Amino acid sequence: MRWLWKQPGVIMLWLVFGSGFAGATSPIGVPTLLPAEQKIADAARIQDPALREVALRQALEEGLLESPYSVASKVQGYLGENRRWVDLRPFEGIIRQYRGPTPASNYGKDWVGGIEWQYLSRADRLEVCRAAIKQGQAVAPGGMIVIRSVAMLSVGGYGLAELVPLVEEYYPALSKEAKLNVSIPRLRIEANLKDGCKDSEECYERAAENLAAMSDEEFKQKMDTDKDFVDVLLGSGGVVRRVCAQNPFNGWVNPGCRQIHDVYQRQAVLEKKIQAEKVAEGITPSQKPPEFGRETWLEMLRSRSRYDERPRLK
Repeated sequence: MRWLWKQPGVIMLWLVFGSGFAGATSPIGVPTLLPAEQKIADAARIQDPALREVALRQALEEGLLESPYSVASKVQGYLGENRRWVDLRPFEGIIRQYRGPTPASNYGKDWVGGIEWQYLSRADRLEVCRAAIKQGQAVAPGGMIVIRSVAMLSVGGYGLAELVPLVEEYYPALSKEAKLNVSIPRLRIEANLKDGCKDSEECYERAAENLAAMSDEEFKQKMDTDKDFVDVLLGSGGVVRRVCAQNPFNGWVNPGCRQIHDVYQRQAVLEKKIQAEKVAEGITPSQKPPEFGRETWLEMLRSRSRYDERPRLK
């Protein structure tokens, strides 16, 4: 979504859609981290809340305000990539002072707006998205300018299913470039899976609950025939990856991941039953797709929901 960077007032929208909607999953503590980033990671692992906040405050001040821009910009990106796991609201005063490449820039102000957007109530988000879709843009509490395409993406990401008809109505008003990032079929699927959720973590869990509530036959039929459904679930920023992402600071995984894994287990049983019936009828069982190295959707569902096989961080 590089085109977003050209839009006025949305320079920090990568905080919402940067490495993936509502929370990225990049690894923490790897050798490639800069010392300033490592200090943030170490602080975030402190178990005592009060001590953790003190350590994070010091790490953010050093990384964002006392470091040269070449370092501070990487710290900024690191925090954005891990925004799902670290609540930055207590540190908005520090972030607001971050100037970016020039003293005259509004990076810190826009960044705070993005943080407030992440934690906005459902009612407020609904109101802002409705206005932005109709008018082309709207200002959210916290000051972030939400443009039409971002509001549409939020309809799917935050389960605002009641706004899907509005998205369909105003979709033609999007620019050709913006339409490349907004797929109505996928948006509709995601919004319905997450319908009614209050925040991003509840959205992930709600989606898992609704997937688990499907009959085995319905789920398989959708996975076999609906490419949009498969992409919403198993794409690079898909629901399954989000639900089963592990918090790199404490090892926590959204409870919905267990339900996703249960769906896989049910589908594995169904697939064995189908193949056994084919053998009994004298039909050669189906093989993997001919493309070398390509996984079937069942294999992808398994590999992306292996929450119980991941070691918890100490």
